[in-house]
Amino acid sequence: MRARRRLWTGDWVIGASLLIAVGGIVALVIFTVPGTLSVGETAQASVVIGLVLVTVFYAVSTHRMAKATGEQADASRKAEVNSARPIIKLALRQHTKSDLFCFATNIGPGPALNVEVWLRSEEVPDCKGSHNPIRETALGIGEQTKCGWHANDFSLPSPSSGFHFVATYADTFGRDFESRLERNSNGDWILQYSPPD
Repeated sequence: MRARRRLWTGDWVIGASLLIAVGGIVALVIFTVPGTLSVGETAQASVVIGLVLVTVFYAVSTHRMAKATGEQADASRKAEVNSARPIIKLALRQHTKSDLFCFATNIGPGPALNVEVWLRSEEVPDCKGSHNPIRETALGIGEQTKCGWHANDFSLPSPSSGFHFVATYADTFGRDFESRLERNSNGDWILQYSPPD
């Protein structure tokens, strides 16, 4: 039963409809204006009408196939791009009065390019300069870098302040991503990725 139902879907329905239309038009010409056209003229008119409708049928079918091919190519492209997406995981490792360390690890299936890891704090808005952000040209799959900020570079935020880490990076297709490590209202460290998968 399922095979029969599929037979009457898509292009089969169009073909059957056109065939019925051809028959209807031919019958209309023959029976409504008897004697107007000879048998040869009627046959010729039928052939012309049939060719026009067949052309329409093939045009519709070609358009559908081209659309399906384009959708399949887009899906394959999207899958290829997503399969190479980098994901930078940030983790706080040490925080003292003189040092602050964060590990940045690429846990994604693709390399991360133009990596920048920022220390940001409302308490110390001037914590920027040649030592912030920490820059890496690339982080391969599974690679890790240790990011360190020191009190002799600039004033470090206190452990109780609202400081957080932000990593910005790109994939091999030129898409930009961001990872953020910050505390929530309960004081727990939360890692977020943008844009999401």
